[in-house]
Amino acid sequence: MKNVITFLRIAFWVGIIADAFMAVKLLLLPYNTNLDFRPEMETVASLMIGWTILLFWADRKPIERRIILLITIIMMTIGQIIYLVAIFLNKLSVKEAMTNGVPPLIVLSFFAIVYFYTARELKRIHGNA
Repeated sequence: MKNVITFLRIAFWVGIIADAFMAVKLLLLPYNTNLDFRPEMETVASLMIGWTILLFWADRKPIERRIILLITIIMMTIGQIIYLVAIFLNKLSVKEAMTNGVPPLIVLSFFAIVYFYTARELKRIHGNA
């Protein structure tokens, strides 16, 4: 059981750190640049801060709130699909997608491994999970 909790907590903290880093990065973009989409970026940053808080909350009771990891996996998968659609529609180059899409794909893969590993372990320990 200790391994399950440890793996879940590591996954939550990877998400906390990644989301917090990206939120700060989005908020600290130079204001002197001419970005027509700055309000949207600030909205995304605020949502990322909210998700960071949600992941921190999930970390307090990792077994009971493990579903948050699955919800995060679903949201990140949707983000990866958006990257693929943007490439297909020639709105994003493959190079840009690789630069911006691969790090989240690595985190997504890690989250999926942790989620399904912990599901199997909880089922083994309790007989159902």
